[in-house]
Amino acid sequence: MEKTIKEAYENIEERATISSAGSLKESEDLVKISGSSNISGGVIPKFVKISGSGRFAGDFKCNGIRSSGSLKGEGNLTSL
Repeated sequence: MEKTIKEAYENIEERATISSAGSLKESEDLVKISGSSNISGGVIPKFVKISGSGRFAGDFKCNGIRSSGSLKGEGNLTSL
C-alpha cells in the first residue's frame, strides 16, 4: 500500500532556523556560530558550536552542542 504525500511527510521533523548577529559557518557535520544567535525549535543533524551567546526556543535536536559563553533554552534539548 502506497503512502499519500501527507503521510510520507508526517514523520519528517522541521529543520531549525538560525539567526546570528555575528559569524555563521556550516560544514558537512558542524555548525559554528560566533556572536549572538537565536535557534528556532527543530532539528539540525550536526554538531553545534556557539561562541558568545545562544538561545534556543522550542524543542531542539542536534548531534551535540558546545557553548563558550551563555546558552539559554526554552524547550527540550535532545541529542540525535
